[in-house]
Amino acid sequence: MPRGVKKENLPSKICVTCGRPFTWRKKWERCWDEVTTCSKSCNNKRRQKGKPEQGDTNASEEVEMHTSRHHQQQQLQQHKQMHSVATLDDEGFDQDDTKLLQSLMAAGKINNVETENEKDDSTSEASSVSHHTTLGDQVMTFPTPCPQCLAPIETRICPANIPHFKDMLLYCTTCDDCGYKSNELKQGGAIPPKGRRIVLQVTTVQDLSRDVVKSGSAGIQIPEIELELEAGGGGQGFYTTVEGLIRTMKMTLQQANPFAGDDVSNSTQRKRFLQVLLTLQDMADGKVLPFTLIMTDPMAGIYIAPKHSGPDSSVNNETVADENISAVDFERSEEQNELLGITGLLSADSEQYSREHLSDPDDIRQAERKARKDAKKAKKAERRAQRQGNGDPDTGKKTCDLCSKHVNVLIRCLHEEGQTDWSMVCGKCWNKVSGGVPDGDANHPHYRYGGLWKNRRAQD
Repeated sequence: MPRGVKKENLPSKICVTCGRPFTWRKKWERCWDEVTTCSKSCNNKRRQKGKPEQGDTNASEEVEMHTSRHHQQQQLQQHKQMHSVATLDDEGFDQDDTKLLQSLMAAGKINNVETENEKDDSTSEASSVSHHTTLGDQVMTFPTPCPQCLAPIETRICPANIPHFKDMLLYCTTCDDCGYKSNELKQGGAIPPKGRRIVLQVTTVQDLSRDVVKSGSAGIQIPEIELELEAGGGGQGFYTTVEGLIRTMKMTLQQANPFAGDDVSNSTQRKRFLQVLLTLQDMADGKVLPFTLIMTDPMAGIYIAPKHSGPDSSVNNETVADENISAVDFERSEEQNELLGITGLLSADSEQYSREHLSDPDDIRQAERKARKDAKKAKKAERRAQRQGNGDPDTGKKTCDLCSKHVNVLIRCLHEEGQTDWSMVCGKCWNKVSGGVPDGDANHPHYRYGGLWKNRRAQD
């Protein structure tokens, strides 16, 4: 009911759907200014009229495409790049990436993609500055600032299809001004429900040529030399071989510890570090065999190619059972989900009531109202369980900072001399530390006790 309005003289309006007059008796609107219909049936009819018809499908598709592109750009600008120097060719890829793409296309490990967009006559002038295409059989390009010199550059994304593995995305970024270069391989699709651990027994030189996919969240371990790179160690995601992976590990250790080999460092640690680097070099050259390679990724973005059945089977993607490889899936812990930033994404309730999936204001209000009702029902169920003796007796109670007991009401106070941070204590603890000080202190007027605001401060 609006303020200042009496029941005997209610305001009236004309329904926009049926044209009949009505007064204030609606509960699903926040205020009287938002009320436009006389009943829920008329409100549903009004909402149906606001939806686009068949003739407006092109406009709605254009809006959805623009929204999806905007979200893709926000997600793609958050990835991290590494620093190196390279030159560009006519297509915008650096020369190393062009050779890599050609070799992978020839081996059938990456789908053949188009590097130019098919332009219509009506949109050729509008798309002359920059072209945006959806991920699929084409290369998508979007403008981004260089993370090193902030110059305007372009990032290209190529979809890669690796046999016996999931779809991947190849990111290529180069800058002509400062020579910045970044090549990164990321996995596409939904978040996997479990992580994966792969153990490879490298026994022959042929095992060093196995194809390997490593994501940015994967960790690497070699037990023979007691070497372990935590999740995210070894650089960003890339597609390489076992030999290339070991050489990358060696390069990462050298870059992370540039002064470890100097005389100023500890002699024992220096000898140990140099011995690990020499062993990694011998492993990459095939001089130290056998050894064990363990890869662990909570996002299951790792892959090691199995053996092929014959010399021509790599073209037909024919594989045989490989005893040197063992893969195990495991459940992610809560700490891993928090580090990866997917705790909220895995919650179905938060996704159901998320504002990002709702566009109509009426749908947003209904979702918020449903969430509030569900929260009230949950609180009532907890109180009912407490009365019946089935629930947790400490549910809904607060913890005292001094005695750590669970109570219904806490006092916000300063109980020590020179204390600057507020403390929340129970009534018994307050009576002990206050020494019977009466209520009232104009300098600190923000203390709560029960349902009343009181001023409390411990004095000597």
